[in-house]
Parts: sequence; C-alpha cells; structure tokens
Amino acid sequence: MPNIDEAAKKWQLDLAKRFGDAVKKCRTDRKLTAQQLADRTREVGYPVTRVAISKIESNSRAGKVDVAELLALATALNVPPVTLLFPHLPDGIVQYAPGIPATSEKGMEWFGGEWTFFWSFDGDVKAEPAPLGQVLRATRERSEARKILSDLVRKASSTGPDDDPDAQRRAELYEREIHYAELRINQLNDQIRDAGGTVNGGDDA
Repeated sequence: MPNIDEAAKKWQLDLAKRFGDAVKKCRTDRKLTAQQLADRTREVGYPVTRVAISKIESNSRAGKVDVAELLALATALNVPPVTLLFPHLPDGIVQYAPGIPATSEKGMEWFGGEWTFFWSFDGDVKAEPAPLGQVLRATRERSEARKILSDLVRKASSTGPDDDPDAQRRAELYEREIHYAELRINQLNDQIRDAGGTVNGGDDA
C-alpha cells in the first residue's frame, strides 16, 4: 500500500465507512441478510461474498472501496450507486476530496456531472456548472419529450372513426402536437451534440 499522510488516510477510511454504513442500511431496510445480498450480487453477474459484504459494512478493509463492488451492490439493492457514497441527502456534510467539504446534495451533483469543483494550492475552492451538466439536463428533457411523444402517438391511433368530424379534429390536433414534440426532440439532440454528448445515429425523433 502506498504511503499516504494521516489526513488522506482518514478521508479514505471515512469514505469507506460511509459506503459501508449505507450498504448496511439499505440491506437492513430491505430485510436482507448478508448472504441474501451476496446471492443477489451473484444473480446480477458480479458476486460479492457474504464475508466481503461483512467487511464492507464494518469498514474492515483498510479503506478500500472497489468500484465494481459498488456498482454490483447498488444493482442488487436497487439503488443509484451515488447514494451509497453520498447517503446523507440533502444537507449532510461530506468531504468529496480530502479537506474539501460539501453537502451530500452538492457531492451527488458533482459525482453525477452537474458541477465541477476547482481548487488552488492556497485552499480556495469554487464550484461551477460542468459542461456535462448541459448534456444531462438536455438528456432528461429529451426523455420527458419522448414520453410525451409516445403518449401522443398512442392517443392519435385511437381518435375514432375516420368519418367522424370530431375524431378528425382530434387527429389533426394530435398530429400537430406530435410534430412539435418531434421538433423539440431534434432540438435537444442538437443541444446534446453541441455540448459534446453522443447521440446514436438515427436517434432523432
């Protein structure tokens, strides 16, 4: 193990403890034994043994937090992985890096790409919106727009008989709304690309 100073080691141990406590709370909230959780991780494709889970929960691995285990345990517990690292939402204070505190909410936003923290050697720290945040916001809005589009298409397919004037008016209204929804999805795809995100070929509405 590399030599690290006491402050860095304390941060590492605190992070591992926060992770272990969150795993234990999620497990007990779901009334799962450590073995049952281990069985679930095996089912999701990355086995984490009962012994390993016990060590994670008791912080008995010298501060080790394994990314693969984090993702497997989050999947097995049906929680977003970031909630196992920043569990005290929204206002619990955590150190997202040694000596740099933030609320759990801000830590989660940073981990999820919404914010970038900058710090200098004189200890000054500032937070700024991250470029990835633009991609995330546009992606979320696109997801909602797609749901609306799907709902409109469903409604448009069941407006009534073609020879019913009211049904024809409803169909025309839905067609206009479908057109606007498709335009908005295409605009959001352009925003995602311009911000550096990846949109699959042919993924426009």
